[in-house]
Amino acid sequence: MGASIGSVAKELGLRDSVLRRWVDKLRQEPTSAAWRPTTKATPMSADQASEIARLRQENERCAWSATS
Repeated sequence: MGASIGSVAKELGLRDSVLRRWVDKLRQEPTSAAWRPTTKATPMSADQASEIARLRQENERCAWSATS
């Protein structure tokens, strides 16, 4: 099995009841819901990609200048 709720709660500095409530809540949720990310990444716009490319070039120039 694993460690008891009481021993884990003590190790984390929590009351048993708090950790038990969290465990019970997770057990009630479907597995897919328990581990599903809550946000979705949005695709990068062309403007953002262009800005990142420009900043990378600027960083390379700065790094090159610092070593010369």
